[in-house]
Amino acid sequence: MEKLYKPQEIADQLKIKKHTVYDLIKRGELQSTKIGKQLRISEVQLNTYLQLSPSTVATSSLVNHTSTPSSHYPENALLKTEFLKHSSGLIICGQDPVLDMLCSYIEAHPLGLPTLRSYMGSYNSLYALYFDKVHLATTHLWNGTDHSYNLSYIHHLLPGVETVVIHLFKRMQGFYVQKGNPKLITGFQDLVKPGITFVNREKGSGTRVLLDEHLRLKNISPLSIVGYEKEVLSHTTCAGQVAMGMADVAIGHANVLEQFPTLDFIPIQQENYDIVFKKSALKEQVYEVITQIIQSKTFKNQLSCLSGYDLSKTGTIIH
Repeated sequence: MEKLYKPQEIADQLKIKKHTVYDLIKRGELQSTKIGKQLRISEVQLNTYLQLSPSTVATSSLVNHTSTPSSHYPENALLKTEFLKHSSGLIICGQDPVLDMLCSYIEAHPLGLPTLRSYMGSYNSLYALYFDKVHLATTHLWNGTDHSYNLSYIHHLLPGVETVVIHLFKRMQGFYVQKGNPKLITGFQDLVKPGITFVNREKGSGTRVLLDEHLRLKNISPLSIVGYEKEVLSHTTCAGQVAMGMADVAIGHANVLEQFPTLDFIPIQQENYDIVFKKSALKEQVYEVITQIIQSKTFKNQLSCLSGYDLSKTGTIIH
C-alpha cells in the first residue's frame, strides 16, 4: 500500500512550516488526497511536486475560487478561452497573498461580485487581459532599459487598449540563500561561479523578467548558469528548493522568508506591484468599488498588518 503523509510530515521533509504546505496545496503546486476530513499526500504526489516544472504539466484549469484548492499552470491556463462566457464572477490574475484579501473585500461589498483567482504570472496575466480571458491583471514587470515598472509592458501587451493602472504596493525582491550565505552570493555575477546551482521561475513571471533583464544588462549568458532551465511556479517553491538543498540560490520576494527559517535574503531591488483593468470596464459599477476598496483606509490598515509591504502609495492611480 502506498505511503500517505500528513501535512506536518511533508513540512518536516521539506524543511518548511506546516501552513506553507497548506498554501502549496491551495495553490495547486502540491496535490493531495482527502480522506474523510483529513488531507494526505502520497509518495507519488510528493515526488511529482519535487520534480514539477511547467513543461511537464499536461492539463490545468484557468481559475480557482479563493476557497477552493486547484491547479494553476500558466501555459495551459491561457488555453481556456471560453471561460468568461460562462462566468458571473470576476477573475483576478496574480500570485501575491494580498489578492486573497482583496477578493474577500470585493465579495463582502454590497455591490461586489464573486471572485475567482488565476495564478498566472505578470506577462501572461496582461496577455490574458488583452484577450478578455480575465477581468483584472496584476503585474510587477521591470524594464531594465529605463528602470521603470509595468507601464511599458502594459502599452505593448495591450496595444490600442485604454487601461486603468492602480498601485497596490512595493515589495523587495532578492536572492534566497542558505543561512549564513555559505556560497557568498552577492549579485547576479555570482550565479555563474563554479559550484553554484540556481532554480528559476517560469517564463512570464515578473521575477523571471527581472532576472533576464539583469542578465541582459550585465551581458551574462543564461546558458552559463547551472539550473537556469529548471523552472518552478512560485516564490514559495523557489525558497523551498533552496531550503532543501536542491539549489544554492533562487530569486523571490522577502515576505516568503518568514516560512523558511533556514534561509537568508540578499536584497536586489524594490519592485512596484500594480493592478490593471480595461478602462471600458468602468461602465460596470464593481470596478469603481474595487478602486474605492484599494484606496480605503480600512483595506490599507489590514495590509499594514502584513510584513514586507511598502504601502506609501497604495491606491494611487498611475495611469
